[in-house]
Amino acid sequence: MAADRSRGFSLKTFERGLAEKKPAPVYFFYGPEEYRIKRAAAAVKKRILKEADPLTGWTVYDLAETDFSQIIAYVRTVSFFGGLRGVAVTNLAVKVDRDLDVDANGAEKPNALDEEDQKRLMEYIKNPSPDVVLLLITQKIDKRKKFWKELAAEAKTVNFETKDKKQLVTEILLESGLQFDNESRKWVMENFEHSCRQLESEFQKLEVYLGGRKEVSLSDLEECMNTPRTESVFNLTKAIGSGKMDESLLLLKMLKSQGEILQMVTALIARQFRIFLILESLGGENLPQNELARRCGVPPYYLDEYRQQARNFSLAKLKWILLVLSSADIKMKSSSLDGWMILEDTVISLIPEEQIAPQAR
Repeated sequence: MAADRSRGFSLKTFERGLAEKKPAPVYFFYGPEEYRIKRAAAAVKKRILKEADPLTGWTVYDLAETDFSQIIAYVRTVSFFGGLRGVAVTNLAVKVDRDLDVDANGAEKPNALDEEDQKRLMEYIKNPSPDVVLLLITQKIDKRKKFWKELAAEAKTVNFETKDKKQLVTEILLESGLQFDNESRKWVMENFEHSCRQLESEFQKLEVYLGGRKEVSLSDLEECMNTPRTESVFNLTKAIGSGKMDESLLLLKMLKSQGEILQMVTALIARQFRIFLILESLGGENLPQNELARRCGVPPYYLDEYRQQARNFSLAKLKWILLVLSSADIKMKSSSLDGWMILEDTVISLIPEEQIAPQAR
């Protein structure tokens, strides 16, 4: 059917090919780039459902939870509804790959294909059902093994190898159909290099904001897009306001592990609470939404979310929190103690014992 394509894969080209001709009977996606595999699988699903029954046209089987005999029987069965059907099989594994056929705890993966199952699958691929598009997905394979070689040769195969993150962001920028100048492209690279999934959803909001315009400026991005760092800090302040101690500390740890700069994180946390303070202070003035967003320094898209969070704090509490954060900032700059430990202690102090949510006790 098709050879293994490991380089130069473009989702736009792939989607265009699906639109222009009938889908291949069998696709085989493998590799560590789960994000890109999901995008390609979603494209196959979208193509199938254009002409399939939405209730029966797409079925997903997890091989770790489903016996292979059930799957092969389903794809061999003629549908009473007629039309095209899509069947996705995830966590494809074979028993001969002893080093690959184990989970994170070293236990054998259930329902991995034995030699007889492998033979039945290859027989199907060589003589597939005319009304079925079969999508096989896994992460790691041993290319030395005969089964994987045959599968890659017979199916329409794409190896989703690990890509340089900047290369992946560049790919998403190109596929968006929008026109970025050097300044706006650099901003996207700096803020979304490690958050491609969020970038795609943020681009959807950007397209609405642009209203059909294709040219993108830096001011457009700053006005309507939420960066991963800001999103994490937003979730952190939300957890603090809800008294969720464990979640607050986990989010703080995540920011540290992502390589965020301590001073930047501290400043962003203070900025969030300062926005809440402005909202609480101006709450009785009935200002237009755009004017209120301007005074807070946030995109109008997110004003309702900020308002909802601000309700968790009184005006006095917000003033106290900003004083605590200011003291912590001074301590970080003047002390030999680890700055992240100081910030962690500060976050803990912002959630009084009586406010801690039950699940965090």
